[in-house]
Amino acid sequence: MLSRESLRRRKRDGTRMVRLWDYQNPTARCIGKAGQTRKPCSCPLCGNPRRLCGNGTDGLTLQERRARQKDDADGTQDAPARKA
Repeated sequence: MLSRESLRRRKRDGTRMVRLWDYQNPTARCIGKAGQTRKPCSCPLCGNPRRLCGNGTDGLTLQERRARQKDDADGTQDAPARKA
């Protein structure tokens, strides 16, 4: 069961996200979904790249890609060696 404060927060966040997404006539269902999910869809632009592309090179986040490019430019290894 959700507390009153949690429900208020979800409604407040949902209302904010609906304004951000620029819905013309938001219903209570739209506000509820926006408060719980924070994303209007799961397309490649909005969704999680790891879920859509797997954990390969294409599934890396921008931060991971930049770190890999920096490592390649420095000539270091991809994964540091573990100490036993």
